[in-house]
Amino acid sequence: MLLFHNVKEKILFAANAFCSKWINPKKIPSNFQSILVVKLDEIGDMVMCMHLFPLIKLKYPNAQLDVLCKPLCKDLIINNPDIHQVLTNVKEWNKSYELVIELRGTWKTLKQSIRFKPKYRLDRGTARIQMKVLKTFFNDKQTNNLVLKPLLGPVTENKPVFYPTNSDNDVVNGYIQKNGLQKFALLHATSNKKLKEWPHERFLSLAEWLHKKGYDILWIGANAEKELISEIQQKGTTFSLNTAGEFTLNQLYVLCNKSSVYIGNDSGPMHIANAANTPLVALFGPGPAHVFYPEGENVKIIHHVFSCNPCNQNTCIRPNDTCMDAISMAEVTLALHTLGI
Repeated sequence: MLLFHNVKEKILFAANAFCSKWINPKKIPSNFQSILVVKLDEIGDMVMCMHLFPLIKLKYPNAQLDVLCKPLCKDLIINNPDIHQVLTNVKEWNKSYELVIELRGTWKTLKQSIRFKPKYRLDRGTARIQMKVLKTFFNDKQTNNLVLKPLLGPVTENKPVFYPTNSDNDVVNGYIQKNGLQKFALLHATSNKKLKEWPHERFLSLAEWLHKKGYDILWIGANAEKELISEIQQKGTTFSLNTAGEFTLNQLYVLCNKSSVYIGNDSGPMHIANAANTPLVALFGPGPAHVFYPEGENVKIIHHVFSCNPCNQNTCIRPNDTCMDAISMAEVTLALHTLGI
């Protein structure tokens, strides 16, 4: 199944690269008045490309910059002053843009590039082919930078920029004051894939360990995970708060910025915490090594890379000894010690 997915992805990459080569003139136009960035990906993937929007706008200050993304990612960029409009459906792409930047598209967005032919087009497939030719490896953020290199040159500023509103700050500050929080830790025990979750009982042990050190415990997650997190809480003995569904993504960024530490599985919120400079312990399992690792001096990554990595993340050939099971409580507490916790 994973092989089939990879083959389909490679065909799409090749088709995108061919499309860009067909569209593009030999010389890049000197200016653009309208730009569309296509990023139909998950929350963490969006965070890993958000540093590019101000750089694009700096390069082309008079251009209208629109972004096509998944609905769940809209909150991340809706307040960005560099972005004119956020589209959440391919059908909303109903006009020609002078420049199209495809950071993660589909066959439908490829069709739109052909239908509304731009003056110039950049795409992820071309970047992946360049990496193959150079026999080099780039993580996801570096891959995004490579896509934009013909326009921006080498990108050295990789920090995502968030724009929480005054209302976002008020909501988070109100929650903190209401619950009397002083020093608190954020735990993210859930994931979009069960195989990416560190055992819940170890999260409970970690919650107890942190509570004994004087930290209040906040569990974070999406609204759909609220019930599951409540079930996890009920199995523990330490008082904690379930914030699932309480905050928007921008509000989560504010909450992370005010927290003392974040411990969580490979997920979108992990990248939001990283962007907020929160001391972070990231727990990785079946996902590919290095591609989506958060970066920074206050980041500790724990990842036991088995020979079967990466997998389809749906079924495991070692169901009684998964790569997430391999992460011990001692490893996590040692990582926290090195972060000063």
